Amino acid sequence: MKHCGRMGTLLMAVLSMALSSCGGGGGDSAPIPSEIAVSAWIGAADTQVSFPATATGLSFYRSTDANCDLDNYSTCTHGQLDMLNSSAVTDSAATLTRPAWYWLRQGTHTSLASAINATRFSARYGHQAAVFNGKLWLVGGWDGSFKNDVWSSDDGVNWTLVTRNAGFAFQANHQLVAYDNKLWVIAGYDGSSYMNDVWSSSDGKVWVQATSSAAFTPQACSQSVAYDNKLWVIGGCDGTNWLNDIWSSNDGVTWTEQSAAAAFSPRGYHQVRVFNNRLWLLEGINATGYVNDVWSSADGVSWTQETAAAAVSRRAASQLVVYDQRLWLVAGNDNGYKNDVWSSSDGADWRLGYNGTIHFQ
Repeated sequence: MKHCGRMGTLLMAVLSMALSSCGGGGGDSAPIPSEIAVSAWIGAADTQVSFPATATGLSFYRSTDANCDLDNYSTCTHGQLDMLNSSAVTDSAATLTRPAWYWLRQGTHTSLASAINATRFSARYGHQAAVFNGKLWLVGGWDGSFKNDVWSSDDGVNWTLVTRNAGFAFQANHQLVAYDNKLWVIAGYDGSSYMNDVWSSSDGKVWVQATSSAAFTPQACSQSVAYDNKLWVIGGCDGTNWLNDIWSSNDGVTWTEQSAAAAFSPRGYHQVRVFNNRLWLLEGINATGYVNDVWSSADGVSWTQETAAAAVSRRAASQLVVYDQRLWLVAGNDNGYKNDVWSSSDGADWRLGYNGTIHFQ
């Protein structure tokens, strides 16, 4: 992992289907809406499709053949037809790994073909996500090649490609932070070199290089957060060594070393978040392997070990979030991929989430 897969999930797509006349038009008694919205929860084996009440009575065709002859839909690959009512439709044409095409028809009027595909941005890892200006943002990563594309979403469902090629290098395991009304991309790995450049953008499309060579070591697998009106870079790896130095900057250009060697061991693939007016650092990989210690700091310089061994397994590459006045640690890798969820109100006492059923005889 020092150079710093893929999970199945349900995705939701929302699209517009503009109805256009395909001949005739006379004799259709009901008015035809100009467009119909469709919501689709796309799964591994099928898709649950819902339409608004305005679609009731329309014919819903679908197939994995974009050129399907709807008059002979049953001869098309995965060709299907339902008359719409208030119930959701189970479609077996579109799946997480197979796109399909949808049509609506009313009398002689047929919609344009609309592609249903779970893929928005390419399947990838080593990317970074952040919340900025009321949107979710995803930047860069690796999908078989290094990326520098930028995507945004208002709802986590519909994603917009903001730019295919941002100004910074194609890279992964960089850091993405919202700070000072901008998005910031810090450091990373481009497949051949570790970097210490810093870029910012006020709109996600136009990127300005704050510095081509920050004072900290070229690196990846670090953690960056906004805290105490500063940007912070904590730990990471430089291709040879794990790091435990700490740097901060109030402008992304001039960086101050807050600690050359923090109290926690040098590491990468750890997590750092702001919680209860402190910086919190969990897990990661150091020279001995996976770790599960927890540290906190009020100033980013002096660190307190909250526990040497949390109840979670020794692991790295998890995700740590703050929610409902608790820290939440989600999944990760401990020589095997995890799907457990742990939470703590104090950073020391970690509890595993469980849902089950008690049955009476």
